[in-house]
Amino acid sequence: MGKASRDKGKRGELEAAKLWRRWFPDCKRRFGQARYGGSEAPDIGSTEMNKHYYVEVKRYKKITDGMVKRLYRATLVDWCLWADQNIDDNVPHPLPFLMFREDNSAWNVVFDPDELDYETRALVVSFADDMGDNVYVVDWRDFAAALDKIRR
Repeated sequence: MGKASRDKGKRGELEAAKLWRRWFPDCKRRFGQARYGGSEAPDIGSTEMNKHYYVEVKRYKKITDGMVKRLYRATLVDWCLWADQNIDDNVPHPLPFLMFREDNSAWNVVFDPDELDYETRALVVSFADDMGDNVYVVDWRDFAAALDKIRR
């Protein structure tokens, strides 16, 4: 991966972390992933945020529906590996999400409704577009509005 690509990813992670600070003021880019549970650790987060959410972040010039599905499935694999190593089986696992943004576009959030708790699913699915294979995409603004209701 070239420097320009790494820099773009870094900028994306910083942007995404800034959006999540609305609910988790200490949310930050997890640039030293080995310190946070290995290479499967979420791209952004905080101690409190990662009790509830596991977020991977991707920035691309252009992204296709097929790419979104592949990236989300990879996110789920990483989430499972990370949760197995870092989360006590007696506590709820954080909900997995993929955030992505194309150049000159708004942020989107990808999720599988089966992985969400009832309250989140009820609020988010109504705004989301079904991409098939149980993968849904929702605009960040709609997702954030749902989180406002959940995080009160």
